[in-house]
Amino acid sequence: MRNTALTWALWLASSGQAAQPSIFSPVKDCKVLLAKLDKRPFDSSIEIEVSASNNMLTLFTTTDGTVGPVLRGVEPPSDIKKHMMEEYPEYKKFEDIPWDAFTSQYQRRILLNAAQQTDVNFFNDRTIHGLTPKDEGTLSFRHRTTFFGKSYAAGTHKINPRDVLTDEIHFRGPKDIQADADPKNFGIEMHFRTNESPGDNLTQAWTFMKGMGHQEGSVHQHVVSKLPEALSGPERLLSAIKITEYHRRVNTYAEMNTIIEGHSVLANREGIIAILILGVLSSEISILDMTEKS
Repeated sequence: MRNTALTWALWLASSGQAAQPSIFSPVKDCKVLLAKLDKRPFDSSIEIEVSASNNMLTLFTTTDGTVGPVLRGVEPPSDIKKHMMEEYPEYKKFEDIPWDAFTSQYQRRILLNAAQQTDVNFFNDRTIHGLTPKDEGTLSFRHRTTFFGKSYAAGTHKINPRDVLTDEIHFRGPKDIQADADPKNFGIEMHFRTNESPGDNLTQAWTFMKGMGHQEGSVHQHVVSKLPEALSGPERLLSAIKITEYHRRVNTYAEMNTIIEGHSVLANREGIIAILILGVLSSEISILDMTEKS
């Protein structure tokens, strides 16, 4: 079993600052519970949903470097197979052709075709099996930029994508792989995970996106914390209910604020963008997460 942990989602808008939402909860000691969960070392993962652009696809390869692992055991589009077998006659089998030999357009079509031909259910398994980050990639900066404490001059620089991206790459959403989906609009979801604070991790993720030629935008972030022993004893059930109730109230406030103010995020009285917390929505989920044994 994995280590016991509690995750909750943070929908972060346009600031990496860890500003606090103006929320008043009747659960008086919930703040204490959350404080216990917010101890170093930090661990947060940002889910970056992005189009599978030509630049973005250069960051990825397959588990063995050939096209085989991403085919899901189905035939590729016939025109791609014909063209590549003619282009690379030294390979007797299509699945042995190196992934990097394919154009980005072909890669998108192959990934989409494999998902459609195997009837992938996004909500049951959204992983793009066989696709993984490379050991080397490049980021391009227009101005001097700091990335994870290192200063980079304007220009193109080599990085190791595996330093910040997890092995699992997901389909961006169900529409990307539906029957009538256009390969041009194919998207992926990367998990940008570090031991930086949530705010710093967000800043670095946006720097990473800009370096790949993409604009920063809203992201989905999970902040993970191991449950302290104090919350795993007889009080664990009550603790789960308290935390769940806290997040329910935050969500209710956020929805009301959006309707009244016309904003999709929370802001304090000075107008500073804060964090919109989207917590677990059922006590069953919280209880399960909080009582799972290592």
